[in-house]
Amino acid sequence: MQDQEKTKEQLIEEIALLRQQLSEAALAAQACSMGEALQQQVQRSSTLESALANSHEQLALETAEREFAEAALRNAQDQLRAMIEAVPGIVSWIGADLRYLGVNRRLAQNYGLTPDVFVGQDIGFLNSSSEFKDFIREFFASPAQDDFREITALVNGIPRNYLLVVQKYDDNRAALIVGIDITERHQAEAALREAEIKYRSIFENSTEGIFQTSIEGRYLSANPRLAAIYGYDSPEDLIASITDVQQQLYVNPDRRREFVDRLNADGAVINFESQVYHTNGSLIWISEKARAVYDEQGNIVCYEGSVEDITERKRAEETLRRVTEELEHRVEERTTALKELNRRLMLEINERQRVETALRTSETELRALFSAMTDVITVFDAQGRYLNMVTPNSELPYLPEVDRVGKTVYEVLPPEQAALFVSHIQRALNTKQTVSLEYFLPVSRPRSPDAAQAWFVANISPLPDNRVIWVARDITQRKQAEEAMRLSEAKEREKSQELAQTLQQLKQAQTQLVQSEKMSSLGQLVAGVAHEINNPVNFIYGNLVYASRYTKELLDLLQLYQQATPDPDPTLKAQIEAIDLDFLQADLPKLMNSMRVGAERIREIVRSLQSFSRLDGAELKVVDLHEGIESSLMILQHRLKSESQTTPAINVVKNYGNLPSVKCYAGQLNQVFMNVLGNAIDAIEAAGRNRPNVEPTISISTEIKADEGEVADESGRVVIRIADNGSGMNELICQRVFDPFFTTKPVGKGTGLGMSISHQIIVEKHGGAIACRSIEGEGTEFSIEIPLQPARHAAAPVLQSTV
Repeated sequence: MQDQEKTKEQLIEEIALLRQQLSEAALAAQACSMGEALQQQVQRSSTLESALANSHEQLALETAEREFAEAALRNAQDQLRAMIEAVPGIVSWIGADLRYLGVNRRLAQNYGLTPDVFVGQDIGFLNSSSEFKDFIREFFASPAQDDFREITALVNGIPRNYLLVVQKYDDNRAALIVGIDITERHQAEAALREAEIKYRSIFENSTEGIFQTSIEGRYLSANPRLAAIYGYDSPEDLIASITDVQQQLYVNPDRRREFVDRLNADGAVINFESQVYHTNGSLIWISEKARAVYDEQGNIVCYEGSVEDITERKRAEETLRRVTEELEHRVEERTTALKELNRRLMLEINERQRVETALRTSETELRALFSAMTDVITVFDAQGRYLNMVTPNSELPYLPEVDRVGKTVYEVLPPEQAALFVSHIQRALNTKQTVSLEYFLPVSRPRSPDAAQAWFVANISPLPDNRVIWVARDITQRKQAEEAMRLSEAKEREKSQELAQTLQQLKQAQTQLVQSEKMSSLGQLVAGVAHEINNPVNFIYGNLVYASRYTKELLDLLQLYQQATPDPDPTLKAQIEAIDLDFLQADLPKLMNSMRVGAERIREIVRSLQSFSRLDGAELKVVDLHEGIESSLMILQHRLKSESQTTPAINVVKNYGNLPSVKCYAGQLNQVFMNVLGNAIDAIEAAGRNRPNVEPTISISTEIKADEGEVADESGRVVIRIADNGSGMNELICQRVFDPFFTTKPVGKGTGLGMSISHQIIVEKHGGAIACRSIEGEGTEFSIEIPLQPARHAAAPVLQSTV
């Protein structure tokens, strides 16, 4: 926080100085414009400050002389333009119509253009920053004569941060704009905030290097942070090693001379940036703030101040923040989509219920209508002859009754219907009871294909004189409605089942998506951590080679001294006994070898992390599967080791076949290996409490399996088997091991998605197969098969989980 407050104070001081210089530059621009609207904004920078201060008095004198001489005016104008071109920032002058009047060469070169291209163009023609155009528009609309603002602009597709300072001139018809590139400052501030979070416990006492040097350039005092910045183990090492700051530290000694000159002239210097040497030979950037210390006579006795390492700050924190925001944004998008789908599903369910209600209402109305209709009444004799017929509805699809009376049903109806009529007439006459019949008749002139038949329900009652009365009611519409309702209900039931299944799949997909995003973010984080660890480890490992050689040379030299001086003086002999020199000579090579072994171990872990967290895992790559298995084992190494005498280490038995490289999604396969191996370790740990005499073992084997009559290299499949002698599973658990959300672990330890996602990766992503064989109390084996050459539409073989 102190550094941030200092940065803000520095910005305020810089802005005040820039405003003063802009006012002077604007007055000079008005005096020398000669009709040319010169709109500039001068950026204060550390490298130009001295030149501007030295030329200020001369510029003021020349401005007065311009009023009297045209030649002097042109000379002053040229000097001002040269000054603008020398400013290490972007300078432009803009009219109130928001069009460029001119720019300096640095601004034009940033975009690969020449200054004359900008003249007359709208300030937004590059589409590099909407913030810039909005700021200038607001500035011209306001009564303010000057202002400043930080904006972001795209320069050759790369976002850069600028501090803009503006000053109006020419009766507010134009403005001068100076832009300072503060991108590195933003990055440095971001890196500083990350460092404060990560290393607060180490740097809480001092976040800057503090020093005091003599006027000759020798450190009088320094804090640990300053020593760390330059790569020294302690302030004492720094003070003893650096006897001339200018020659030993500064890459460009002239920068140190300039720094001292400004201290002598001004008494203080802030934000003085220089490049210095680190003890490892690399170059680093520092920012110095210092003041001169005077004695009572006004003579400078020393310099004191602080040093800030501005090489890297905040990059890791910014990366993590972007990843977190992206993950939250993606989860929010998926959640919103799921809510919208749920809303649509509820609407469709409500619509289905409305349709069902309407169908039931329609059926009721149809029944009431049929009840109110006048039935067709016919009198038949025993032979089925029409004796009389009453048809109040003239639209019924039958021949007029004058054509039917006196005719038999065989003359009017098709043979099948005629025989049906006669049989029921005889039945009613024989039983002397009313007989019911439901039948259909063909329609002579159907209006549509589905109206080719007319359905009726009839009651046949016996009459005296061997006759019957046939009362028939047209139920064609009811039949059609019943059929339509049956079909509709079947469709609605099917649709409801599909929607329920879709909802379940969406819930599963959402959970798997969140898990996948977490794994993706974790992979990026692991890759970043591995990269950050790799650099210092390489440095340590590289220096160990020299340290070992130096140690051996020193020990050899010491041995020569002992041989040359077998009887040292008492003081030296006492010191030899005090430090136990013989033990030190014997143990120091062992110590260096132990450090080398430790560094190699760290490098192996880093390589395993980088291999496991492959950021290109979303693409098909040709990889070595054994490398992925070894990376997973390396990451799980801490769980394979013995934690105590009661818990022995897990023995890993490898039986690798001669596998070619396989084209696959490497990162996703690593996730499968990690899930299976992690479950194997869990099973062994669970079984170890009850079987102390059984050596815990995980067996891993690989081979190529080819179909009969085919070449293994072309159509074969890679088989990976991972077995453990853990607790095993019963048949019920084994059959459900790949079900989503199914887990046998306690709450909070497992999500139930690991093996489900593994099944999806192997079967759907790679067209392979995964199976589980287990014997309860003895162990479990997972078998994974993937094709050597992925096929787009190849069906994956079916493997069953067995117990």
